[in-house]
Amino acid sequence: MAQASILAVENVIINGRRELLVAMATGTGKTYLTVAQVYRLLESKLARRILFLVDRKALAAQTVREFSAFQLRPRASARHAA
Repeated sequence: MAQASILAVENVIINGRRELLVAMATGTGKTYLTVAQVYRLLESKLARRILFLVDRKALAAQTVREFSAFQLRPRASARHAA
């Protein structure tokens, strides 16, 4: 689910849309999706800055934990180089 969501968001952005809303049910990985998407957008240079807003302190704390724990998966070329 998360990978499909990430790709769907990227396709919308690549096609020129800069404002969008992603709605997902509770427990489906919204925070993980956001962390992964932020990383990918900054890494690809499609974005230089990203504003991330939350309406509760608990969500801010959860997001900080997700960003801190985020681990990049090694690229296929990096895995085979060893």
